[in-house]
Amino acid sequence: MSRWLKLLIGLLVTLVIAWLYCGPLGRGAAYVDLLQSRAEFVLVNAEVPNLQARMGRAPLSRTVFLCGPTIPFQRNGTLDWQRSNDLPGIDGRMLLIGGISGAVWDPGPAADGNTPPCPPGGPGMSGGGLPLLVELIGLAALAWLLGLGIGWALRRRPPRKGYLG
Repeated sequence: MSRWLKLLIGLLVTLVIAWLYCGPLGRGAAYVDLLQSRAEFVLVNAEVPNLQARMGRAPLSRTVFLCGPTIPFQRNGTLDWQRSNDLPGIDGRMLLIGGISGAVWDPGPAADGNTPPCPPGGPGMSGGGLPLLVELIGLAALAWLLGLGIGWALRRRPPRKGYLG
């Protein structure tokens, strides 16, 4: 078996294990459930009534979808909250949760800047971020490449048999 075929088989096994972990074994859904509970906890602590948060489920993603009646200050906070001691809005609080990649308001703000109340059933979750499976497969491929690079850097070359050999 050639060296390149062995490397290709190793990459395929790595990607299949990543897919199994995220999909059929259910760890991706458990991770999104954990992020959902953290987002709901932040909304309860924000003390803004009638807000809802849901994570992207089809496909699984780390994007949180928010809905509920808010004004721009509640949604965005002060302008420079990442660099000073100003207050983050709901968007900023969601992004401070470890693991959440983005916050999307559905339905979005109206012409006056205020967001309308939630539609029946909560946010529609349309147009989420990067799927969790794509992120995990990319990380698995990166780990495989790092291992390959370390292996090639540390491999032992056969000893020379002579000055010219």
